[in-house]
Amino acid sequence: MLADELDRLTELGLLKGAAEQLEGGSLKSLRSGRSLPEDKHRAVLRCREEGLSQKETVAATGVSASTVSRIWRRDLNQN
Repeated sequence: MLADELDRLTELGLLKGAAEQLEGGSLKSLRSGRSLPEDKHRAVLRCREEGLSQKETVAATGVSASTVSRIWRRDLNQN
């Protein structure tokens, strides 16, 4: 019965990526909320490098204003 259920979960795609969520046999802690795709993140930083304002970046990328602001602040603090 367990094997059937695992097959069903696999068919639904629910187990895809499950191994990446484990570390040393325990669940990794993850940040809450949705994560921004890497290409969107790079697009936001590229807009900043090109001299666009945050408002212009929001319009160009479709990323929310709060996310654009957070990416800009976090990136500046790391450099």
